[in-house]
Amino acid sequence: MNTPELHNLIERYFNADTSLDEERLLRRELATGINNPDDPVIQEACAVMGLHVIRRKPAAISRKTVSPPIWRNVAAVAVAIAVTGSLLSGVIRQQSTGECVAYVNGQRISDRDAVMKLMFADLNEMEEASNCIEASITNELHEIADIMGQLE
Repeated sequence: MNTPELHNLIERYFNADTSLDEERLLRRELATGINNPDDPVIQEACAVMGLHVIRRKPAAISRKTVSPPIWRNVAAVAVAIAVTGSLLSGVIRQQSTGECVAYVNGQRISDRDAVMKLMFADLNEMEEASNCIEASITNELHEIADIMGQLE
């Protein structure tokens, strides 16, 4: 891909006009460092996408690795779990009378079955979010593997 085409794709990316396949193509183009890595437009796109430009040497490929922001996804999961756990501990209370109570939007709910349904609904939402983040991390790792395979 020549530099004007790459600039056009970067501009479309920043305008949120690219498809998922085009974003993958852009990530691959930027990660290989074939294009002018000193170009400020390319540097900005690499920074936004969390890429370190791999510069090719004339005789060999530099062994720098792409480091996507995977740690952010892991941290987000940890924070979500911690926040949900603290909310659940504050919402569901075991009274000295043995009564299970939850407060939702300022309303007191004392029906044990209703409280348990609320708790399990929250846990299901956490599981769905965790699965979504896991899939996202897996996809990013596959993209990195594809990029590294192209460099060898």
